[in-house]
Amino acid sequence: MESKSHFEDSPRGSDDESGMTLLGEQLKAAPVRRSILQRALKGVVVAAALVCAVSVLYTAVAIRRLSSLSAVDFGDCGESRTVEEARALGCKFDPMSWIWVRPECYDAELIADFMNKTDFSWHTEPKLTAESKVPMDIIFRGDHPKLFTQKDYHSVHCTYMMKKMHKAILERRPIDTYLMDWVHTNHCEMVLLNDWMHEDTPCTPEMSGIGKALSTKLVSRGWRVGLVDVNVEAGKQLEAELGPNTFFAKADVASYEAQAAAFSAIFTHWGRLDAVCANAGITDRSSLYMVPAVGLDLAAIDSIPPPPDLIATDIDYKGVIYSTQLAIHFMRHSPGRPGGKILAASSIAGVFPHPTLPEYSGAKGAVINFVRAAGPILRIKEKIALGAVCPGLIRTPIFRDDVWAALDPRVLTPVETAVRGYEQLLDEEGDAKAGEVILCVGNDIVPIPAPDMGAGSDVDEDSGAKMMEAAMEPLFKALHGTSLMTIGPSNKLNLRVQLVHS
Repeated sequence: MESKSHFEDSPRGSDDESGMTLLGEQLKAAPVRRSILQRALKGVVVAAALVCAVSVLYTAVAIRRLSSLSAVDFGDCGESRTVEEARALGCKFDPMSWIWVRPECYDAELIADFMNKTDFSWHTEPKLTAESKVPMDIIFRGDHPKLFTQKDYHSVHCTYMMKKMHKAILERRPIDTYLMDWVHTNHCEMVLLNDWMHEDTPCTPEMSGIGKALSTKLVSRGWRVGLVDVNVEAGKQLEAELGPNTFFAKADVASYEAQAAAFSAIFTHWGRLDAVCANAGITDRSSLYMVPAVGLDLAAIDSIPPPPDLIATDIDYKGVIYSTQLAIHFMRHSPGRPGGKILAASSIAGVFPHPTLPEYSGAKGAVINFVRAAGPILRIKEKIALGAVCPGLIRTPIFRDDVWAALDPRVLTPVETAVRGYEQLLDEEGDAKAGEVILCVGNDIVPIPAPDMGAGSDVDEDSGAKMMEAAMEPLFKALHGTSLMTIGPSNKLNLRVQLVHS
């Protein structure tokens, strides 16, 4: 099955291959801190203790009900997600929760216990080398936009969030909304119960398709996933396997109307859209080379060949453009922070075209250039990071079994490599690269830069970009209804020009 998935709301992510966890911006949530009414405390202590013993999920339900009775608001840590604003509001950085919190919600004793019982280190690079290690005083100051640590941090973090909740009830402490957030509680449930919940899942990565493997991975990380496929039976089965954090909507991605209906259903179900992975794909369905072996009569000049079946172009390229336009629309209407991620599936064939699959190679190459062309403007105008993932040869249902049997296994790429590629682009925060293209082959993930403009020009890139901006301005305004110059500076829009000497 080739699934295209729409994803949203990932509190934090872990990379199982590299054994590290990516910790995003500390101010990802700007919580409003609330206290628990004293009159509700006595009956809640016993109930909450029993509930905590059962599961994280029931604990979250109990506390959320209590918090609705509170009438005390301690303020927040700012809306602009800057360290300076959080400090100005008197907030403290909590490395146990990895957020800024109000002083009333800062549990120094529990944080000290967390730090003393763990041996985590924080790094500026995902490889967690000694050179990239960040001193603890910087960690406690919160002077870091993004760091990496061991993947086990997730489990310990979630365990201490349970302790913090229980302790807040017993000691009549205020409870911050990050701790009360149902999305975070659900995320911790996935983290703590991941092995138990997925040990019987009938997922064979080499035959499951990239969409299924990616959806399975993201659900295990706490994402809420919308599944889109033309095969209702397969889509419903995957929805049942992955549980309540998935929602299936049928669509033929070659149809704009069908995609629009699926996007609408998913947005209505989850209430927002933060990322789209447009990874449906098929290969050529007819031969461009018109050889008699495929049943064409070439005897007469007026034996015009039938039109080619271009369904691969409809799905692999046009489907990506449909998904991108719909994603822009629904991301504009998502509550909270603007923007999001759109990841399009290209292929190694889009980078290194193969004569066996000329249409497929052309469609996948078109995806790469589409991403590079639209990426800079979407990043500046919509705060949307548009990127492309180019997997190597992965065993999926895209080919028949006899084709796979004829291949040397050494030329195949594990599906996990492609999944890591999607995760890498999804996890990029801040100024994520616009129009980024990565190649996932073997166990490696390699960025593919845009081609060099070549020799023959005596105009530097910035000057050339400004000239191209001036030349294209009338056409851009006529086609898109707005001025190119109002979107962003020319050197940020990749408007490069080559002037060749005559």
